[in-house]
Amino acid sequence: MSPMQTSDERARLSRSGVSHGRIAASLVRSRRLFLRVNSNDAVKVGETAPFAMVRKRWMSPLTLALALFAIGSSEAIAQNASFKLLSAAQIRAKLTNKYVSDNAHWLHHYLPDGRLVLVERGREKTGRWFVRNGQLCLVRSERISEPECLDIYAQGREVEYRDKGQVIAAGSIRSSPDRSH
Repeated sequence: MSPMQTSDERARLSRSGVSHGRIAASLVRSRRLFLRVNSNDAVKVGETAPFAMVRKRWMSPLTLALALFAIGSSEAIAQNASFKLLSAAQIRAKLTNKYVSDNAHWLHHYLPDGRLVLVERGREKTGRWFVRNGQLCLVRSERISEPECLDIYAQGREVEYRDKGQVIAAGSIRSSPDRSH
């Protein structure tokens, strides 16, 4: 459609008593007239513009949401970066005769003789724990299989159990139990 046809359509709509705002909205919806979307994106009369240029108001909240997500993600990455991988000696020192809990669902008690008492959703279970190749290994009594060995990362009293870099569980170290699990 030529620019002349677009101006004819504008004149026809104007004569029919339609307001200028409605004329512009009608022409934009029909993708026939795009004069200026904003000061940076000039489009010639009669040229079709990409959807994103027409919907700048719709894009602003999305752009804001993406920016906030990126900021939150970078904070999470920075927080994970402050956790340090523990050595075998550090794991033993940090966990021996201590309780680790997520404060809601589970509690682990690491006894000095290698026994492990687990309380998960109110049920008490037993197992064994030991350190091998710089990893904490857990063997649960109900599962007779290979031990589950995980890297232990810590920041203060907070610990993360990780497998191949992925956080499997996270909890807080404490000296006494809180049996609300």
